Amino acid sequence: HNEAYTWTNPTCCVHNIIVGKLWIEQYGNVEITNHKTGEKCVLSFKPCGLFGKELHKVEGYIQDKSKKKLCALYGKWTECLYSVDPATFEAYKKNDKKNAEEKKSSKQVSNAEEPDEMPLPDSESVYVIPGSILLWKITPRPPNSAQMYNFTSFAMALNELDKEMESVIPKTDCRLRPDIRAMENGEIALEPLLRSVVQPYSWRLRGESWSIKSIRELVTFCFHQPKQKEYFEVTILSHAVKAT
Repeated sequence: HNEAYTWTNPTCCVHNIIVGKLWIEQYGNVEITNHKTGEKCVLSFKPCGLFGKELHKVEGYIQDKSKKKLCALYGKWTECLYSVDPATFEAYKKNDKKNAEEKKSSKQVSNAEEPDEMPLPDSESVYVIPGSILLWKITPRPPNSAQMYNFTSFAMALNELDKEMESVIPKTDCRLRPDIRAMENGEIALEPLLRSVVQPYSWRLRGESWSIKSIRELVTFCFHQPKQKEYFEVTILSHAVKAT
């Protein structure tokens, strides 16, 4: 559509860097501008607060160049995002604010401090306002995500290598590195040993000159690692001319 966009970023705050469980909070305003049409999306990333009521919440509007609200957006940046008519959204917000004030009057709560530990999200998660349209929803984590550093399916598959893929990727692809293959195959004890051999040659790819001794060391390593032979052959051939 020949459209150009610019946007600002929210503030990213990492809690408990030194002590406690790490958790990330995004808060502040984000503006996304379409420079072709003049339309703008203004989003507010809500700060967590004391009891985590606003944790991960996002809301805002899409406006035309005359600042007329075209639609409202709401949800959580960790879960989902919905679109709804601005009048419907504002009516819901007004009613929600009224209910919150009634609860606050019945329970006097101090909001003087921020939480150290990550608050638990609301059990109701995101309330869907009638008439809303789902724009985006996070893909559920795989069942073994907790044992894999909470990775998504995409992150888990980044270092996977099957036979069909091996025939089309470049011979210098990092997935062919012997240390990465060892880690992927669960050979944890072998990985640091292989990395200590491979890494110096990877650093030399950044522009350092290669010596005849370095190339001989690498050829010797290839001889003892026949499965990784092709990975290093390209490296040797492309850098042999730099030997001094």
